[in-house]
Amino acid sequence: MYWLITTLLVSVANGAWLINRIEQAHQTVWQKLGKPSVSLSTGVRPRMALVKYIWSLGFKKLKDPSLSLSGYTAISLEILLIFQFLALAIAIL
Repeated sequence: MYWLITTLLVSVANGAWLINRIEQAHQTVWQKLGKPSVSLSTGVRPRMALVKYIWSLGFKKLKDPSLSLSGYTAISLEILLIFQFLALAIAIL
């Protein structure tokens, strides 16, 4: 269970960094995504646009190595979380 919590915390921290990086370094993209925020103060729609942007590898077009690393990390952590939730569900059954 600790591995799941650790992965979730790292994922949240990475997501916060990613949102901040887009906002600070790529203002046009941030605005096109609806100004996503960590706190969801702008609603769910901008966050969903961000998820779509990350999963479609849109960040690659910006040629920002730090953002690319964070984007690939976000995708990897989400996949890892899926497998961890499945493993936990199987263990409970």
